[in-house]
Amino acid sequence: MTRSTFDIAALLAEDGAAPAKAAILKAALTLFAANGIDGVSIRDVAEEAGFTNPALYKHYKSKEAMAADLFETCYRFMVARMERAAHAGLPFHGALDGYMATLMQLYVDAPEALDFVNDNLPRFWGDMPEGLKARTQVTQVRELLLRGRKEGAVTRDQPLELQVVFVVGVVGQLARMARQGGLSKPVTAYRKDCFVMLEKLFA
Repeated sequence: MTRSTFDIAALLAEDGAAPAKAAILKAALTLFAANGIDGVSIRDVAEEAGFTNPALYKHYKSKEAMAADLFETCYRFMVARMERAAHAGLPFHGALDGYMATLMQLYVDAPEALDFVNDNLPRFWGDMPEGLKARTQVTQVRELLLRGRKEGAVTRDQPLELQVVFVVGVVGQLARMARQGGLSKPVTAYRKDCFVMLEKLFA
């Protein structure tokens, strides 16, 4: 799998997290992305982070608590990037293009973080803060398409739900194929063609 250029330790440091906690979560992301949560022990994370088990337990009472914190951290990062793209103050076509470009770039910059979130949604979603649970990719795309409908750029002759599925599904499937080696080019290389096809579909 492609290693992430997303530095979770740097992100946490910007938010004022303790260096030790940042190092632990960085190690956890690397190991969980490669082996799954259940395939990694607390000792594995401690060794990867350069800590002893007791030192790690000062920050997290269990591996599950650590993984839940990592999930929320990665999800917050993803949502923040997508929110900025969705609310950039552009008309619909520019906003949709920017949103898709940002999402595709996330799959290039932070594949481990996005894979970790996508793979563990059922496990941690129920315990997420309600404010974050309200800001999903589906919600963001629905808001974009509703804006397009108001501007007259998106047809009302098709069910809104299906329009959302097309946007979310196209980018998601491209990302999955890229991770599995099924694309001849990086996922970002398909941005223009995807946008043109969606424009025609929604006209």
